[in-house]
Amino acid sequence: INAEYGIIVCFNLFCLFYFICLQKQKKKKAMPAVPAEELVKLHLNKKNIRNISIVAHVDHGKTTLSDSLIATNGIISSRLAGKVRYLDNTKHEQERLITMKSSAISLAYSRPIDNQKFLINLIDSPGHVDFSSEVSSAIRVTDGALLLVDAVEGVCVQTISVLRQSWSEKIKLCLVINKIDKLFTELNLSAVEAHLHLKKILERVNAATAIEHQTQLLRDNSNRNSFLQFQKFVNNDSNSNNDNNSNSNLNLNLNVNNTITNRINNNQNNNQNDSISENDLFDDNFDNYFLPEKGNVVFASASDGWGFRIHQFAELYSEKLGIKKELLLKTLWGEYYFDPKKKKIFNKPQGNLIPMFVKFVLNNVWEAYQAILVQKDKSKIEKIVKVLNLQVPQRELASSESVTVLRAIFTRWLPLANATLEMTIDCIPSPDEAQRFRINELLKPLPLTKVECLDENSKKEFDEVCKAISNCDSSVDAPCVIFVSKMFAIQQENIVASRPGMASIRMQRIKSNESSTIPTITTSTTPTTPSITTSTTPSITTPITTITTPTTTTSKTINNDKNSSDKFIGFARIFSGILKRGKEIYILAPRYNFWDKGNYFIKFKIEEIYLLMGRALESLESIPAGNVFGIGGLEEIILKTATISSSLFCPTFCEMKIISSSIVRAAIEPVNPYDLPKLIEGLRLLNNSDPSVEVILQETGENILVTAGELHLERCIRDLKERFACIELEVSPPIVSFKEGISAEGNLGKLTTRKVKKSIVKAGLPNKEVEFEIRAVRLPKEIMDYLYINYEKLINMYDESQSNKLIDDKNCYEEQRIEFARGLFEQFQKVGWTRDFNKLWALGPKLIGPNILFNNISWFKEPNFKSLFSDYNFQQIQLDNITDQENAGINAEYGK
Repeated sequence: INAEYGIIVCFNLFCLFYFICLQKQKKKKAMPAVPAEELVKLHLNKKNIRNISIVAHVDHGKTTLSDSLIATNGIISSRLAGKVRYLDNTKHEQERLITMKSSAISLAYSRPIDNQKFLINLIDSPGHVDFSSEVSSAIRVTDGALLLVDAVEGVCVQTISVLRQSWSEKIKLCLVINKIDKLFTELNLSAVEAHLHLKKILERVNAATAIEHQTQLLRDNSNRNSFLQFQKFVNNDSNSNNDNNSNSNLNLNLNVNNTITNRINNNQNNNQNDSISENDLFDDNFDNYFLPEKGNVVFASASDGWGFRIHQFAELYSEKLGIKKELLLKTLWGEYYFDPKKKKIFNKPQGNLIPMFVKFVLNNVWEAYQAILVQKDKSKIEKIVKVLNLQVPQRELASSESVTVLRAIFTRWLPLANATLEMTIDCIPSPDEAQRFRINELLKPLPLTKVECLDENSKKEFDEVCKAISNCDSSVDAPCVIFVSKMFAIQQENIVASRPGMASIRMQRIKSNESSTIPTITTSTTPTTPSITTSTTPSITTPITTITTPTTTTSKTINNDKNSSDKFIGFARIFSGILKRGKEIYILAPRYNFWDKGNYFIKFKIEEIYLLMGRALESLESIPAGNVFGIGGLEEIILKTATISSSLFCPTFCEMKIISSSIVRAAIEPVNPYDLPKLIEGLRLLNNSDPSVEVILQETGENILVTAGELHLERCIRDLKERFACIELEVSPPIVSFKEGISAEGNLGKLTTRKVKKSIVKAGLPNKEVEFEIRAVRLPKEIMDYLYINYEKLINMYDESQSNKLIDDKNCYEEQRIEFARGLFEQFQKVGWTRDFNKLWALGPKLIGPNILFNNISWFKEPNFKSLFSDYNFQQIQLDNITDQENAGINAEYGK
């Protein structure tokens, strides 16, 4: 009897376990509430598309906010927002509770006012400084960003960094001040104290924004003044009107910044009549700053699921108080006071009046928190629900956990997702508007003479491509232009096939390892094994070929059986045209120039297009302009980033601006020497998937992994062990490379003094046929600043397609060389280094940096910097600027 009873119990337990597993599997395969077909339809209306990324300092609540937005589409439960961390795809991210890779998802949102549907392409980016390259990848393919700031910690280092990155890419920013609940629960601040605290945070964010804004204005005015000087020098004609206009514009911009500073600090003019009306308020047109009345600021608590803009309270109180909504929008934030007896608004304290933001907003929030979390008064809670006219289930109000009751009320009263998405729709531009504004920052500058030298048909095609990118043209005939910001790995089982017949094909590929293929390159030359590069800049050196993605045969499998299910997908944005399956396009290398094509492009046939849905991918037939998507089959072609176009007359995109650099190094070798080929292949895959990883093969055969920090190194080692190489590794302790600096001021002259001789280092070749002496001297600040300011101008003087050789283009660059040489000589004169100007040999690093190599060989009489100004009489600069006495001294010393 006991045996039969045991068998029955075991059978019941087995059935229960099977039922639980079946339910989990169903939940895993369950499709979101918004079907993929509806998202595909929304792709067609570019006016209703918003591409945004979430950026912030680490642990400021980005992933919790993204969970709240994802919950609006039914993908996860709103109760689990902040706990699921849906866009943290890897196990390592879930364990460390930190985002390490940018992840994208497409969401649908229906605006309550008019039921108009919008498509939100959302990207959650890391906040740790080690992963700033992932932030750059996200910002490049979006048109706006949500900047999160912790209400307790305030503006942090990485907040400034992501703000600077966003400004460099010219994307629109909106502010979310998160964790406001902690001002009450942890800091125990009153509503008045919380208002002052929030004001200080907003002022600091706007101060950082003002710095970036001022820097851009000065740069633009500097470029404008340089252009005017250039025109004056070439035409020998003074253009005083333009100079005056540029100066007046600069002064106007400075006055604007002073005005916004006064506006932020609430420094109001003293008026005899303190009461104000709607006409007394000036109109704020400062699009770059965060002002609550403009609607680009959300006050939120992502963990509790609530957030609001002052627009919501302005609508509520405009009816109750009988005041215009426009006036309330301008007075609900700041030092404005409402007198209920006089029915007037004052801009100065009057008696015991408190600021309107405290009276009408924070007091209500604070009283709700006091009743729910501290007093736990059920009668008062029911009264709050009744006054707010909320429909809250009784079982949630009867919960013994105060946090559950709090979320139940606040998520219905002030839903965070609604406030955030409404702000996104109102303040973030659509793709066609954003691309028109960003095109000059996205595309590399081109020499005008090269464009003018094209024939009429080529010039017409080039103009069509630029116009299509600027207008975000999604017509069928428009040229297709795409930018891939990074490559990322995903498991095959997370790719959901949406078109008929693909499901069975995908299952067959998963069952057979041989069916998991990579692109086959058909070329007349002997194929070479992909090498590991030490540069973060992608390069394509394969001759012109046609590449397709086979479905049955393969020439190479990805590494081994354990990671054969991983597939590399390109994280891309389509800027113009429509990309369809079977379309033939060109993959352009960064060194590609349409006037000298060379071997820097590859012809490729598109077979895989995906809709990015966080942890899963949806297969698509086509994708129109203005969308963020995934593209497959490029793992053997693209290293990190690339430009893709259907036209060979397409300018390439600029390299992404990555703030942090790779400084932490570690030597890696397999525990089993026979696994060395697997390690090399794993390093290649890691290098392909991470924008900021560098892999160096030393002359000794040692493999060096260079990362941005220790946390980044830890993630890379784990990826090698578990995904890309799947072997045991021996890793050396991390090493940070340091470079020497010079603190003492120096002078290049008088090399015969005893003190100078002690600082000279002698070196030479092993055969002793060549010997040289070198010493380091700190450059004056004026010269360094001049080189920094003209950094981009120096880059334009170089041609990347000729291995960093200087361009010898008389028509395009002669005037720039003359202007640069004159300006540099003036800086040498200011610091008293006039005699040393003729010793200038080269700039560095990479011939364009702020370091100078001087040649002190007295018998070497050629002007050593002449190569930069090869088409110009270099000595003319000296003849025009050096006095006769100085020339006499120089000629006496150098024999000229």
